[in-house]
Amino acid sequence: MIERFSLAKERSVLPSVELQALWEVKATPAYHTVRQPSNSNYLVAIHTITGQGKIKLFDGSSFLLDSDTLIFLDNNIIQHYRCAADNWDFYWFVFKTSEPQSICLNKLFKIAITTTEPPTVELILTNLHKENIFSRRIAAAGFAQLLYSWLAATVTLAGSLHTEAIEAVIELMHRHLDGSLKIANMAANCGMSARNFRRSFVATTGQSPKAYYDNIRLEAVYNLLQLNIYNIAELAVKLGFSSQFHLSRSFRQKFGIPPSQAKQCY
Repeated sequence: MIERFSLAKERSVLPSVELQALWEVKATPAYHTVRQPSNSNYLVAIHTITGQGKIKLFDGSSFLLDSDTLIFLDNNIIQHYRCAADNWDFYWFVFKTSEPQSICLNKLFKIAITTTEPPTVELILTNLHKENIFSRRIAAAGFAQLLYSWLAATVTLAGSLHTEAIEAVIELMHRHLDGSLKIANMAANCGMSARNFRRSFVATTGQSPKAYYDNIRLEAVYNLLQLNIYNIAELAVKLGFSSQFHLSRSFRQKFGIPPSQAKQCY
């Protein structure tokens, strides 16, 4: 039997996202749009596909948008924008979110157009204008998927040099909850020596790789016990603990209760 699952460390709640408009633009050198001051509370996300564009703000600052760049701006501060090369192909989203503080404004990010982005844009373009509210929600959901993938990427870009590699290893840990991953495997996956890997992992997570891996597996034990599907002996084997005693001792050290009480808490 093959079994996969993912357990949230905290509540995973999706903030509200309202998509007001989307443009897919293939601009030529003559393209130049001038805007008047406004007082809306919308944000803008511009993701450049190819070419180059320039955006100037009312405060006099400007941004040069190259291929695979993403920027979030307050919709009210954009004075004009134009094609700054032979072409400027880009997506322009106008939206609101209930968590605007999570978005870093006025900063360029290098985020490539993924293979899933064009079909998602097509889905949005197809559904956003429809009268059927559920079709419009499909469009908003498609944009939310794009938005949170971008925000996840911006967090990675803002992290340490090896953050992306460490996150890939953490994903491997979640996919190998049987305890089969060794430090040497993790380090090799990051292209580092075991020593550098340990140092980078601690710098990124605040924990050693072994402690982090053990905590993931123990949290899985806790959640599976609450589901009342497996007993402690079965979980010891399933999650790679050397014995039922080893699992029980580690569980008590982490949660302060024996595994038998985790079932009673459900």
